Amino acid sequence: MKVCNEFIIKDLFDYTINNDVDILDELASCNLYIMIDLIMLSNKCSEDEAEALLNKNIEQYGLDQVVEEIAYEVIGKRPDENDEKQSNSEHKPFLDILEDFYNEIQSIDKNLSISEFMNMSTRYMFKYVDGVRKRFVNNKNQELQSQYMNAMMIGNMLTGHLKECPQIGEDGQYKEQNNTDKIKNFFANRRLNNG
Repeated sequence: MKVCNEFIIKDLFDYTINNDVDILDELASCNLYIMIDLIMLSNKCSEDEAEALLNKNIEQYGLDQVVEEIAYEVIGKRPDENDEKQSNSEHKPFLDILEDFYNEIQSIDKNLSISEFMNMSTRYMFKYVDGVRKRFVNNKNQELQSQYMNAMMIGNMLTGHLKECPQIGEDGQYKEQNNTDKIKNFFANRRLNNG
């Protein structure tokens, strides 16, 4: 079942501020007016079309299912079984959750501006975070590999096993220089140094 299209974060901020409501609290109270407004906001349709769509879904799936579906569509993701459960005593307004989410992204990835964040959908927000997480892990692994290679080369140099700087070929593999290449490099470096 799909009741709404994607929600743009800025639209949710504007709606919440302009109407002085917490969307998730209103959905928990089964507020039909909020559901109609959210359908209109997401689907860019008239009030009559939104009301007809809501009624059709309630008849087919029941009010509780429709409320749950709209809430997940507003949030942008259904929780996985492995996701942490938030207790009712820790309840935060929806806008605070979005602001905290942006701040957490900023702690790892400073590339995302507030205007870019506000113009993305809540569904895409989670995909963006998954990408940031993968990029962070990849960058950290590359950094660790580089540090390891530096330590290995220093160790090999100190023990006399590394006589020259290793080179990588076009295939990405370390290559050994043959004697002819060594002589050519020696004279090329000598010409550069002698001017």
